[in-house]
Amino acid sequence: TEVLAVKIINRKKLPQSFITKFFPRELAMQLAMDHPNLMRTHSVVERAEHIYIFMQFCHGGDVYG
Repeated sequence: TEVLAVKIINRKKLPQSFITKFFPRELAMQLAMDHPNLMRTHSVVERAEHIYIFMQFCHGGDVYG
């Protein structure tokens, strides 16, 4: 069983220009990337106010450490 992490984006808290212009490009690049040193995006689910991005879980902490 694969362990996943989820990034939740609240559409109401972001500028409309981000949701319509920047975010689709970022998501397309994220889905297209396939490299062993990058977390893989598993799936994306959109519901009314939220976007859920399920990705490979990074064991050992966050990606900033």
